[in-house]
This record gives sequence, structure tokens and C-alpha cells, in this order.
Amino acid sequence: MKELLAKHNFTEKEKANSIYFVKSGILRAGIHDTESKNWTYCFYSPEGLRWAGLSANGLLQKPSDYFIEVLEDAQHISFSFDHFRKLRHSNILWASFFQCQLLTVFSYLEQKSVNQVKQSPEKRYLAFIEANPTIMKSVPLHYIASYIGVVPESLSRIRRKLN
Repeated sequence: MKELLAKHNFTEKEKANSIYFVKSGILRAGIHDTESKNWTYCFYSPEGLRWAGLSANGLLQKPSDYFIEVLEDAQHISFSFDHFRKLRHSNILWASFFQCQLLTVFSYLEQKSVNQVKQSPEKRYLAFIEANPTIMKSVPLHYIASYIGVVPESLSRIRRKLN
């Protein structure tokens, strides 16, 4: 089941057929706003969220609200949603495992939402650096700016201020 996920991007409004456990590399999930700017929703990598495509819409087989793009060639294990459901129903250990993974994703995204409101952009940036050293070194700064909820010029000011 191991394959190289490269140059295969997923678009908004597309129904996902699979979820991916990221073993290496970096993927980015993004959202287009009403002005067609795109914002980074989250990153998938071995040091952070590892389950790309594991979303409520995916599980419910609805079109996605976000796109996924490969930023760095990624080794992954893919599961079709049908296979995912069969594994979950076949064995209590698989069901528990996937429940833990769903809780991890939910917790991550909930904390990110809370931090967007409670923390300053500087604190969000510092937290990002601490939690994602590999992504910080490998991903263009404009993606990191959009992830923490600022425009690239604001991130430049934050970086200057912190240095």
C-alpha cells in the first residue's frame, strides 16, 4: 500500500476517495476565500498531523471544503474510505486506533481555532516554529503567514521584531 504521493493535488469541491497516512514529506491543505486568495488550513507531515484527507466531509463522502497540495514528495499509506470503514468495523483495535486518530485531528484543529482568537500573531508564529521545525525550514513563508492568519508583509514585520 505504500506509494509516492507526488504531483497529485486534491481540489475543493472534489470528493475524496482515500485518506493518507503521511510517512514523509509535507502536504498543505488550503482554502480559497471570497476574493480567491488562498489560506493554509493545515500542514500534514510526520511531525504534526499525519492523516491527510481525514475530515468530516470525507467520511460522509461529501465534496471537500479545502484543497490539498504536495509541497515536498511524500511517502504515505493510503486507505480508500471503503477499506477504512471495513477495517473499523472488522476489529475493535482498528476502531480504537481510528477513533484516537480522529480525536487527534479534532483536537489539533480545535486548538488552532482557539489560538487564532486568543493569541497574538507573534505568539502563533512562535508556537508554529516550536511545533514544526521541519516545516518551518521547508515551506515558503507566505504559506506559514496564511497558516497563522496574517499576510506575508505582517509576517515579515513579526520576524524583524523577533530578531
